[in-house]
Amino acid sequence: MRDTEAARETTARMRVRARSVLSGLLLGGLIGATAAIALAPPQGARFEARQPWVVAAPSAQDWPRTPRAGERVRLDHDADGATLVVTGADAAGARSLARAFAGWQSPGAPTLEEALARLRLEWKTELSESPPHRTPVAECASILFARAIWGRTLADRLPIPAPAVPPEDAVPPEGVLAGWDDVRQAVAAADPKQLLVALREAAARENAWFANRDLWHGELAAVRAERWRRWQDHRAEELEARAERMLMTQPLLQRRFAELAAHPHLVEFDQALNDPWEPFASADPGSLRPLVRPIARVWLPPIEWGAGIGAALALTLTLLLAWRRARALAAEAERLGPLVLDASEPGPSLHVITGPTAAAVTRGALELAARRLAFGERVLLVDGSPRIRLHERLGRDARWGLLECLAAEMPVLGLIQYAGHPGLYLLPHGNADRAVGWSRLGQKLEEVVPHLGRIVLALDPQAPAEVGDALLGAAMEGWWGQLEGGFSRAQEQATARFGIVFHSLDLEPMFEASLEAVSVRVAALRPAGPVPEPAPITAPVAIKRPEPVQPALEPIVLDCDLQVLERLRFLAWMRRLQAGHRDPGLQATT
Repeated sequence: MRDTEAARETTARMRVRARSVLSGLLLGGLIGATAAIALAPPQGARFEARQPWVVAAPSAQDWPRTPRAGERVRLDHDADGATLVVTGADAAGARSLARAFAGWQSPGAPTLEEALARLRLEWKTELSESPPHRTPVAECASILFARAIWGRTLADRLPIPAPAVPPEDAVPPEGVLAGWDDVRQAVAAADPKQLLVALREAAARENAWFANRDLWHGELAAVRAERWRRWQDHRAEELEARAERMLMTQPLLQRRFAELAAHPHLVEFDQALNDPWEPFASADPGSLRPLVRPIARVWLPPIEWGAGIGAALALTLTLLLAWRRARALAAEAERLGPLVLDASEPGPSLHVITGPTAAAVTRGALELAARRLAFGERVLLVDGSPRIRLHERLGRDARWGLLECLAAEMPVLGLIQYAGHPGLYLLPHGNADRAVGWSRLGQKLEEVVPHLGRIVLALDPQAPAEVGDALLGAAMEGWWGQLEGGFSRAQEQATARFGIVFHSLDLEPMFEASLEAVSVRVAALRPAGPVPEPAPITAPVAIKRPEPVQPALEPIVLDCDLQVLERLRFLAWMRRLQAGHRDPGLQATT
């Protein structure tokens, strides 16, 4: 049988593999979804940015700019708290809005410094001269009023919105409580200087308390700012109450003097302190990276439509390619005659496989080998090109191979390797350094024909013309490994070079060039019933033939006349006599 799928299968049958259909559907759906996103994206709000939120939702006056199409804000509440969701038509717009609102909820240091600078400038602008002749008690009351006004004003003018849910009152540390105990002692002593020092020390400890973020467990700046406001309100109420009690003992004029001196004391008190808003400064809003993601419910409809249309087009294209391939095979069968014969026909032993690429040749060689291995035959793969590298696909060694056989007259059977599957053997290309002639290729392949049923010779389409000359006249069958439908011009050139017709070989069943694919293919092609495994290759054993029996040698006896014998004895005696009486001097001269 020739190496085709089955004896009763025609080449014009349209075959569509499930793997090709599935890959086509996936690729078509992906391309269709991408095209739908690029050509017909949804309109309006398409992206959303999310970030933690503790204050009320921004109102219209809190927007940094006029809202564009699709730009909206809303609050989502869950177990972890509130989240501000900013939607926009594009990811960059949603991110910029989210950063702007983050800066409004938790402003950075430059914003707070600018607001505090404006407030201090207002205090200095409204500064007036303090009235003279104040008593120590009135002076202490004036300082207490100044501290209360300072705390309330800073709490009201702090540019951080209040949380939607008021937090609990802060529990001050021992150092802050000790500082305020010193303030109360200075009030009791009615010492203005001691009172001013104690108030500044208490304010410094408060700033250090609110600046230590480890004590606030990662709370947002808006929550800490609200705790600081409530703390300042409580301290202002206490100081105002103490100042009122102190002024009740003073004349009406001293009360008036104490109220007028409160503003100068406020400016003087503030100049000696650090920035009270510095602990509530947040990172630069421009450095924030809020989570921005597409809105799934908006993007899903066009993606579904695009994927469906792309999958339908891909399925149509797959069927069209399969139909064109079937038509091409039918045209080739009509031009070259039927390619399928009876299964009992052995066919030629030598098969030549080539193709447009090295991958196609490799897969074609393994496909031909699998078709013969399924019937229990031995198959030898011969690598006739340095680009194909069959040994790498089969995990074999390539130090010795075909080139060594042709160059050094080495025996072919001695260099054949077991290829990893029962009945499959490999002759690698080899690594001969010197130029090799291909004239003995046919002779070398004939040496292994008695031991191996089939020989698959893998060649490049650009193989030397000497290869075709070496195989000229040999019984062989040609195959063209084709990855796509149709017949290329290179196939016609190979036909002219080797002098045989190259039939198109379907490579879809051999999905990859590996031993695993060969095993799967052999199992699929194996006929019903047990198939005898081929025996290992053994070198021919020379038969010793019995040597012919040689007759025993007897001494040769010369029979002669008695007179002749006597004369021979006389001549021998005369020679000895002449040699004994020969003159030594004459002998030396001679």
